[in-house]
Amino acid sequence: MSKVQIGILWGTAIAVILVFLLLGRFLSKSPQEGVPAMITPAQVYNLPSVPFSARQLYPRAEQAARSWHSDATLVSATASWRFVTIDDLSRPIDWTFQFYSPSTRRIYVVSVNDQQATPIRDALTPYELAGLPPESWQVDSYQALGTWLTWGGARFLRANPVADVNARLRMSAAGRPEWVIVGVADKGQTIHLLQIDARTGKVER
Repeated sequence: MSKVQIGILWGTAIAVILVFLLLGRFLSKSPQEGVPAMITPAQVYNLPSVPFSARQLYPRAEQAARSWHSDATLVSATASWRFVTIDDLSRPIDWTFQFYSPSTRRIYVVSVNDQQATPIRDALTPYELAGLPPESWQVDSYQALGTWLTWGGARFLRANPVADVNARLRMSAAGRPEWVIVGVADKGQTIHLLQIDARTGKVER
């Protein structure tokens, strides 16, 4: 494994762990803490469709995964922006896709941009993972990010000039495909998290 692949793997692992830690912290709070107020937003953010969105890059990731195992199915997609501004969310980004092969009980992680797909992990897993077929998630990443900005994310970024944003597509505990978008500032002390139905774009929290 090359130094680049190792670096991508570590960066992905840290981002995923951070998202889950923050999600657990968020869900453990009282209903008044951390939950965006569901009022009519002052401004609706519609980010432009870009060729490096999750859905646009998915076919390249799927091709790599099907070359790995023919029954590979997507289980998650993740991207992270560091020290982000609103404009940064429409700029090129690498997406990390995780696939699962039911016949071999292995996971395959591949990093994809508009130039290439780079495999970064192939390992056994003791868990059966729920798949996310392409038709199950109709909301693309730029649409989910626009919703996050609309429901408090833009205000969060303006209030926190040094902030990171993490986006993760996954299957929820209720068995629904969802986007989890979280902004992080002050070393994790300040967060803004939103869960979005990946089928309809409806805000879940």
